[in-house]
Amino acid sequence: MQNISGWDWRAIQDAAWSGDAGALKRPVSMLTFALNHAVSGMAPWPMKLSNLVIHLLAGMGFYVYALALAGVLARRDVGTASSATCSRHWARPLALLAVALWLLHPLQLTSVLYVVQRMASLAALFMAWGLALYALGRQRQVQGHAGWGAWLMIASAWGVFLPLAALSKENGVLLSPLLLLTEWLFFRWQGLAPKGRRALQGLHLTLCVLPALAVLAYLALHPQWILGSYRIRDFTWEERLYTQARVLWFYLRLLALPDIRQMGLYHDDFEISRSLWAPWSTLPAIIGLLMLVWLAWRLRRHWPVLAFAVFFFLIGHALESSVLGLEMVHEHRNYLPSFGLAFAVAYGAGLAWQRGQAVRRRRLAAACTLALLCLTALTAWRAVEWSDDLRRALMEAEHHPRSVRALTDVAALLGTRALHAPDESSQRQLLQATLDFYARADAVRGTPQSAVGQLVAHNRLGRDSDPQAVTQVAQLLATPPLAAATPEVIVSLMQCQHRGHCRFEMDVILELAHGLLANPQIRPIDQARVNTMLGQLFIDRDDLPTAAAFLQEAYRADAQNLTIALNFAVILADLGMQDEAQTVLNEMTGASLSRSQVRRMNELRARLSPSDSLR
Repeated sequence: MQNISGWDWRAIQDAAWSGDAGALKRPVSMLTFALNHAVSGMAPWPMKLSNLVIHLLAGMGFYVYALALAGVLARRDVGTASSATCSRHWARPLALLAVALWLLHPLQLTSVLYVVQRMASLAALFMAWGLALYALGRQRQVQGHAGWGAWLMIASAWGVFLPLAALSKENGVLLSPLLLLTEWLFFRWQGLAPKGRRALQGLHLTLCVLPALAVLAYLALHPQWILGSYRIRDFTWEERLYTQARVLWFYLRLLALPDIRQMGLYHDDFEISRSLWAPWSTLPAIIGLLMLVWLAWRLRRHWPVLAFAVFFFLIGHALESSVLGLEMVHEHRNYLPSFGLAFAVAYGAGLAWQRGQAVRRRRLAAACTLALLCLTALTAWRAVEWSDDLRRALMEAEHHPRSVRALTDVAALLGTRALHAPDESSQRQLLQATLDFYARADAVRGTPQSAVGQLVAHNRLGRDSDPQAVTQVAQLLATPPLAAATPEVIVSLMQCQHRGHCRFEMDVILELAHGLLANPQIRPIDQARVNTMLGQLFIDRDDLPTAAAFLQEAYRADAQNLTIALNFAVILADLGMQDEAQTVLNEMTGASLSRSQVRRMNELRARLSPSDSLR
C-alpha cells in the first residue's frame, strides 16, 4: 500500500490506484486502506476495527436479503410446495438466525482480523447489499408494487453494487450470477408484466450470461492467459482442478463441524492431487460434487432453499476454485459462499419449529442457542490466539507441522522479537529458536525464504556467511518458479543491513540480489524495489555513483513510480548532473503528485534553476 500522511486527497487518490493485486487493482479496497492510514497511520487496531464494521454491515445486508427471501418463500404463488415452506410469521427470526450463524462462525475470522482480507469482506459487503436490494425490489413487484422504486432497487444491484464489489476484489463480478440464481430459484420472473419480464430477462442475459460466454470464449482462444498464471506454481491446471474438488469438501467440513485445529492462515500443507487416484479421495470428491449438483437440480422446485445453498456455495467459489492459477486453499474464500449454507440451516430450523410441538420446540431452541454459543466461543478462542502474532504463529505451526509457511512465519516473528530482546543472552536464544524453525521448514521443503532467513539469523549471531552457502542461495533465487513472497525476503535482508541490525559483506548482498534479479519471473515492481534498496545501501556507504546506477535501474523498471523518479533525480543532482536530473523531472510533468512530492520537486527545481520552481 502507498503510505500517505494527512488528508492529501491527491495522495489518497494515488493510493487508491497503487495496488498491484488483481487485474482491476482493487481501488475501492485500497482507498479504504488509504483513508485508514490518513486517520491513524499504520496502527493495526483502527484497521481491524474498520474490518469489523465492514463485517457487521455485510451482516445487515445479508439480513435484509434473507428477510426478503423468507418473505417470498412464504407466498404460495412462487410454486413452492407447502411442506417445505415457512410461514411469513417466522421470517424475521429465520433471517436473524441465518445472519448470526454467518457472522459468528470462526471460519470468518481471517476476513476480519487479517487486515488485507478486507478486500474479500468489502467485496462481500457490496455483493450482500446488491443481493438485498435486488430481492427487495423483486419482492415489491411480486406483491404488486411494480413502480419505479422497485426498478431502481433492481438497477442499483448492477449499476452501483456490482462495480463497487468488482473494484474491491475481482470475485465481486460473481454478483451477477448470484442475482440470476436468486431470480431462478425464488422469484421465477413472477410479478411482472410481459414487457417487464422481457426487460429483466434481457438484463440478466446482458450482464451475466453474455459476459460469461465472452470470457469463456476468450480463454478458449487465449489459453496462455490461464497457463501463464502457473509459472510460479508447483502444480498444473489439471492438478489444481483435481485438488479443488477435495478443497471444497474440506471447506464444507470446516463449516459444518468447525475445528479450529484445522483452521489457519496457511494451508500449504494440503496435499495436491496429482491424478484422479493420488490421493485416493480425489475421484470420490469429484463424484460427490457432481452428485451434489444433480441433487440440487432435482430439488430446485420443492426444496429451493437446499438448491440455493448448494449453488450459492459453488458460484461463490467459481473463480477462486477454478482453473485460475491461484494458491490452493484460503479460509477467507468462504466468506461470501458460506451464507447460502447458513440460510439453509436457519430455514431448516424454521421448518422444524413450525411443525414441532412445545417440547420439540424447546429442544430446537436449546440446540440453536447451543450452536450459536459454540460458534461464539470458538471464534473468541481464535481471536485470543490472534491477539498476539507470535502466539498465533506458534499455534498454527503446532496445528500444521508440515506447513512451510507457518514454520517460516514463526521463524520470522522470532527474529523480529530478537530485535527487542532485553539482553544479549535473550537475543541469542531467540535467534537460535529462529534457526530451529527454519530448519524444521527445510525438513519439509527447502525454500528461498528459509535459506535467506537462515543467512540473516547467522549474521545477527555474529557468524560469517559461508561463501558456498551464499552461492547456493543465489542460485536458488535465480531459479523459477519465483514465489510472490521471495523478493520481500531480499528486501528485508537489505533493510536489516540499512538499519544496522545485520553486518553482511557487500559482496554477499550483491550476489543474492543479482541472483534474484536474474530470475526470469521477477516482476518489474520487484526489480525496482530491489534496485532501490541497493541504491540506498550504497548511499549509506557514500558511494553515490554506484547508488545512482542502481537507482537508474529502479527507474527503468518502474518509471511510473514517482517516488523512485524523484529519488533518481535527487541523486543525479547530488552528482552534479543537472541536465539529467532536469530530464527526469520533465518526464514527471503532468503526473498526479502528492503534497510531499510537490514539495520535494519544488526543492529540487530550486536547486537546479531557482527561477523554475513548481507553483
